[in-house]
Amino acid sequence: PDIAKEIRMAVKEEMKMTVVPAIENTIKEALDASVVRPLQASIDSLSQKGVTVDHDKVSASLASSVDPSLRAVFTENMKTVFIPTLESVTRQILEKLSENLAAESNGTASKELVAMSSQLSTMTELVAELTREVHALR
Repeated sequence: PDIAKEIRMAVKEEMKMTVVPAIENTIKEALDASVVRPLQASIDSLSQKGVTVDHDKVSASLASSVDPSLRAVFTENMKTVFIPTLESVTRQILEKLSENLAAESNGTASKELVAMSSQLSTMTELVAELTREVHALR
């Protein structure tokens, strides 16, 4: 079996099942709390007073005010969801790799394990770089 391919698939599945839904939920909750509910309350209040709302102007204003909120939510999700999840998956992969290497009775690692080890080292470096970039977003 192609161990590297299985690892890539496991990481991809973990990202799809954990990270993406968490980011979507956090962004939706943040937008609902900071934009949608207050805006709807204002529109309802104005409607009761007989004032009509220019939806194009509201949309333009909303777009410019949402950008900082989205950036903040994205940065927070990177720090609290994405990076910890990626670190956890990487740790699990490294543990499994260590178990496989320990199980090798002849003391030599297969080409696949050596290649996977190299890929995991590269992945660890990329996670470290991503962590530095996320911290720079603050």
